Amino acid sequence: MGYSRDALVHRLFEEQARRTPGAVAVVVPSTERGVGPRLVNYRELDGHANWLSRRLTQAGVTSGQRVAVLLERSLEMIVSFLAILKSGAAYVPLDPSYPRARLDFMMADIEARVLVSKRALQGRLSPPGCPVLTLDDEIGSSIDSAAVDEAGSGADAPAYVIYTSGSTGQPKGVIVPHRGIVRLLLGSSYARLDATRTVLQLAPASFDAATFEIWGPLLHGGRCVLFPGSGVPDLGLLGKVVRETGVTTMWLTASLFNLVIDQDPGALAGVEEVLTGGEALSVSHVRRAQLLLPGVQLINGYGPTESTTFACCYRIPPALPAG
Repeated sequence: MGYSRDALVHRLFEEQARRTPGAVAVVVPSTERGVGPRLVNYRELDGHANWLSRRLTQAGVTSGQRVAVLLERSLEMIVSFLAILKSGAAYVPLDPSYPRARLDFMMADIEARVLVSKRALQGRLSPPGCPVLTLDDEIGSSIDSAAVDEAGSGADAPAYVIYTSGSTGQPKGVIVPHRGIVRLLLGSSYARLDATRTVLQLAPASFDAATFEIWGPLLHGGRCVLFPGSGVPDLGLLGKVVRETGVTTMWLTASLFNLVIDQDPGALAGVEEVLTGGEALSVSHVRRAQLLLPGVQLINGYGPTESTTFACCYRIPPALPAG
């Protein structure tokens, strides 16, 4: 798909939903024995987001505002991000595992118009001083076919805000516009992104690798697989999810990549492209991965949050030079 500097993320998604309404958009694996994954198609995901976008608008959310999202990795989280963009606002992912003081600081810093969360997680924050929209049992049955027509949003408008530690250790909010996401994912060649891709969403939403993992498949008609749980993944479960959902593409931090290659490289068997980075790669681990997983294309990706996930990428050749 070609790059359009004036495109909006949610509009690109809506166009994709019109083209392939019945295609699977989100896969939610089950950890229960004998229970298959939940499959959500593009029509359903778009309808869920339209419904929530309307609720956000009724709560006073307008173009240019910021909406905090305190949710674990889930269908509700994906719906929330899309709905917030549809309302013309920017989403701010808050990790429920963060200390309360950090969460409170971020809530005050962004001046959130609304907090989207679940009842079980609201205790992670002090009263935010803004309306709280809770999503518990509603998403599964709530669909609206009509999108909210937001006003005043352009490609330079903020799409999300992610907090980094900052050079002093004080959290620093980085505002990323729609154009940054679109430029990351359209008209690029560092990784294959199309309707045949199944991308694992493994990174915390508060980490900008999630931008690639979520919008990479959803703007191309592919599948986004939500890895169960949080924190460092269980490698046995990682391999199981990869196999059962047919993951083709995934991102791992350099440290997690090393751990997988050391302890269970077979977890990546069948994956076509593994992007890894965030810090210098271990040449010995790359060599071992290429020996044990010859069918996997390794891609070294790096970039500060301000550059929207990746500033540079390198498709590592299958035979590294000696040395």
